[in-house]
Amino acid sequence: MSAFDELVDRKLIDHVGVCNFDVDLLDEAVDNMESPLFAHQIETHPLLQQDELIGHAQENDYHHIAYSPLARSNTLYISEITEIAEKHDISASQVSFVWLLSRENVTVVPKATGEDQIRVDFAAQDLELDDENVERIRDTNGPSGTSAVTARRGSKPDRRLADFCFHARSGVDAVRITRRLV
Repeated sequence: MSAFDELVDRKLIDHVGVCNFDVDLLDEAVDNMESPLFAHQIETHPLLQQDELIGHAQENDYHHIAYSPLARSNTLYISEITEIAEKHDISASQVSFVWLLSRENVTVVPKATGEDQIRVDFAAQDLELDDENVERIRDTNGPSGTSAVTARRGSKPDRRLADFCFHARSGVDAVRITRRLV
């Protein structure tokens, strides 16, 4: 992590962020860097709510970046989400985004390919859900905070492999460095 402090000191990067860390690795990063942690990106959606990681982001004042906020489109077929969408005359994707955005320190990174979909996704920032709907979606979380999708694929974050991400001032928007952890 000291390499990131050096990059900040040399003004080659503005902020340091990490990807796919668990709480222990986040604590290690926060404790071992002079520069404040700016962001942590990890898969987060109504089926994989990441409460512990979001709590860590709130306690340590950095952004929790919700990658894959629609669970590869799986959240679009959850009955609670589709019912809320119909009730409010909005899309199921907007419901998922609004629910995520209602959580402190959470930023959503949707994937959209067309201008129309980007506009629909962007409009979610101006929407709100009432407490009842927020709780209905909260109840869709998988067992022990894992989604049925993740459990079915059997994929779990590998503690030995972590991605370090940062935004560079050069012409490159983002650089990803991967390092094997011992």
